[in-house]
Amino acid sequence: MSSSPESPTPSPQPLEYHSPAELRRRPKVDWALAVTCIYSVAVLTGMLLFVVPYVWATQAGAMADYGVKLPAATTSLLAFTRFCQSGGIILVWIIFVIPPFVSALMGPWPRENRRRYFQPSRLIVTAVLAIFCIWIVVGLVLPHVTLLDALGSGPKHSGG
Repeated sequence: MSSSPESPTPSPQPLEYHSPAELRRRPKVDWALAVTCIYSVAVLTGMLLFVVPYVWATQAGAMADYGVKLPAATTSLLAFTRFCQSGGIILVWIIFVIPPFVSALMGPWPRENRRRYFQPSRLIVTAVLAIFCIWIVVGLVLPHVTLLDALGSGPKHSGG
């Protein structure tokens, strides 16, 4: 038997490993923010199209009877509500649809971990919703305060 020289075997090449985050494509929509925006705009739509007109319809008679001048917050709220009722609510929806797309493009990618992380866009959407809600509450309550102030001060008498 003849022994044949063994040919050297090539050393195996290391495999290129990629983390799953590197293989995933950047999302086009931040779905968590999209849910927040949809919830926010649904609440605003309900308040602007149903709550404000209903509450104001019940208050308008009392305000007119006593001749109370409406505060600026109330007149601007009523004007914005009329704008929304005439189709302007679509503009509010568009404003709340934009952040999930912008946030998905602006966020870091790939993310280091799958845990929740701080997003300024969520903070901004929440702040906008809070500002709208505060404006609605102030706009609806301030006429009552003005009316109570007018009733409490009584008739004005001139000195003499």
